[in-house]
Amino acid sequence: VKAVEQVAYRTGNFLLIGNGYHNVQKERQAIEQLIRHRCAALVVHAKMIPDEELAGLMKQIPGMVLINRILPGYETRCVALDDRYGAWLATRHLIQQGHTRIGYLCSNHDISDAEDRLQGYYAALEESGLPCNDRLVT
Repeated sequence: VKAVEQVAYRTGNFLLIGNGYHNVQKERQAIEQLIRHRCAALVVHAKMIPDEELAGLMKQIPGMVLINRILPGYETRCVALDDRYGAWLATRHLIQQGHTRIGYLCSNHDISDAEDRLQGYYAALEESGLPCNDRLVT
């Protein structure tokens, strides 16, 4: 958010933030509010809005970019990470540093990101021969 705000400031723009908290209705309301404020560009993290609905918004708003989601037909306007690989990489790094009891803090949101990260964590432990201790996962 800080980097986006800095670029906006340098170009004479302002940053408005809306949050839907992974609730489809709240995500819609946040986007609609930003549209009502006549925002020329939107950086949207919407995990619950269906693809068809997002595609309509992407068509309507040329300055809209999705983060943490790939929308078919709009791949060039999407930025996403491989959450499983990222968690695997981070866990493997800690293992390579000699750590053997590595905790994992999960998101409390029911989204695929959290499950993907957890799978990466477990994969790194398994590959290195370390036990998976569920008491270290919260």
